[in-house]
Amino acid sequence: MSSPSSASTASTASASTFTPTSSTTTDSTDSPMEIDDLPSMTSRYSSDDPDDSDDDSDESPSSKSLPVLKRRRQSYPLKLKKHIVAKVDAMRAKDPRLTITKVMEHLGYKNYYYSRWKKDITVAEQILSKRIVDVTTVPGFIPNETHRQLHSGKVSILEPYAKQLQDKVFTLRDRGLQVGLDTVIREASRLSLTFKNKTAPAKRCVASRFIKRIGLSYRTPTHVAQKHHKETELLASAFMEMVRGRVKMMHPEAVANMDQTPIPFSYTSNKTLSKKGSRSIHLLAPGEKDRCTFNAAITMAGGKLKPLIVFKGQANGRIVKKELTTFSDGAFWYCQKNAWCDDRIMKEWVLKVLPLWIADLKAQFGNEHIVPLLILDAYKCHMQASIVTLIQDLGIEVLHIPGGCTYLCQPLDVGVNRTLKKSVKSEWDDWMERTGSVTLEKPSRKLIGEWVLKAWNDLDAQTVRNSWKKKGFEWVL
Repeated sequence: MSSPSSASTASTASASTFTPTSSTTTDSTDSPMEIDDLPSMTSRYSSDDPDDSDDDSDESPSSKSLPVLKRRRQSYPLKLKKHIVAKVDAMRAKDPRLTITKVMEHLGYKNYYYSRWKKDITVAEQILSKRIVDVTTVPGFIPNETHRQLHSGKVSILEPYAKQLQDKVFTLRDRGLQVGLDTVIREASRLSLTFKNKTAPAKRCVASRFIKRIGLSYRTPTHVAQKHHKETELLASAFMEMVRGRVKMMHPEAVANMDQTPIPFSYTSNKTLSKKGSRSIHLLAPGEKDRCTFNAAITMAGGKLKPLIVFKGQANGRIVKKELTTFSDGAFWYCQKNAWCDDRIMKEWVLKVLPLWIADLKAQFGNEHIVPLLILDAYKCHMQASIVTLIQDLGIEVLHIPGGCTYLCQPLDVGVNRTLKKSVKSEWDDWMERTGSVTLEKPSRKLIGEWVLKAWNDLDAQTVRNSWKKKGFEWVL
């Protein structure tokens, strides 16, 4: 049995020779790189912890005259604490001569964190297993591995009124009305005199923390309409019930949906990634925001009809005569003064695109009598008698989707337009990375046309078929 002094000497010798390339750490699992591979989950909090402050005793007199800023310490999530503690235990089990201090320094953390984190892990496991209940915590709070604290802090003064405030918010949202922080503040002021007597900034702080605690957040509306969404859903359901039996007996290739969607020349956003705390965020973006209109049609079988693209310009001007004639023949190209689909453009689409569709159906089904069905929305030029008559003269039946129901019933809106625009935006992003630092000119019409055609041609048949199958509003059950 070795003496205490010899054991101490052995421990010291082991500690002094402990390096990342030591034989005790040759295993790849002991590499500190594994810690770096974890997702960054740290945030900064101000602290007066003397252990986390630097020794400033050697500062010059001039530096001491400057304002002293609070040093900010890191806060680590429970997942990282568990990983580090397990790492230290595993390394010391492999080589008992290693000390906690040296292992923690090797991993890049202060040695006293080990004992602190072990206590945190024990408390967290007790809370998660519901073996203890802390009466100071907000009811329902259960920490998980992304939390940086084991309790939710002081109970909000609005906690006794949580049910009433939630009911108020949900009642207004069920009516389709907009609800914001001011709504919560007004209702909380009515319910609580203590809250009402607070200053305006304090009210906003308390209300903001409270709505976050109960799981509410600001969301961007996905559909804005003048009718209540439940009324629209009932109308759309009734429409689908009416047409399903009719569509079910038809060939999928003979059922088509046509719609227009705008394609912008630039996809700048009002948000960008930047360093946290930056006060000025600069962004390069093209000054003009032109667009074109993409006229598309798809069939229930997954087919795509030849598209028609409209740019801004005169109907028979220079762009049409000298520029559009050089574009790809994969689409029909036109100009309109606002790049919209008006009566003239719609007539051109009917006379150019629909005959090609009819020819394909005849080639596929021969002499079989088929009456194709074209589904349109309630857009003004789709509803005009002259347009409807022109389509019917080609032997095609027309069906209009009720106004406000396109986001539920129109296949192009359900599953195609968003995918198409996302692909075009990806092309624009690549183009901006290549040229944005050199020039802020918008992409040319020809380039936009190439991007749109590429996105359209890359759209697979299964995606097109799936767009007819929105849950609850399927065209064929």
